[in-house]
Amino acid sequence: MSTRIYRVISARTGDEWLVRAHNQAQAIRHVVRGEYRAAVAGQETLIELLLAGVKVQDANDKPQLEIDEPDETLSPEDRPLPVAVPIDDGHDGSEP
Repeated sequence: MSTRIYRVISARTGDEWLVRAHNQAQAIRHVVRGEYRAAVAGQETLIELLLAGVKVQDANDKPQLEIDEPDETLSPEDRPLPVAVPIDDGHDGSEP
């Protein structure tokens, strides 16, 4: 499987990374690996969060394919999470 270089932009800070990866998810996962964790939610956690108004998000929703520039009018906590798009560097992944 070939790799591409993805430009990952933080919608919260505007920081940018160039990440060689097989897909968008891998590029974003590489950038946020130290900031987020995921685990299966237990029954009590589900009840607690649903009652607190937390909505279940569907990861199977159609992915956003283009980078939206950060909206400077939004506060950092209201800005969406990073999105990555591929940059064609002509590298097919067969060489380092």
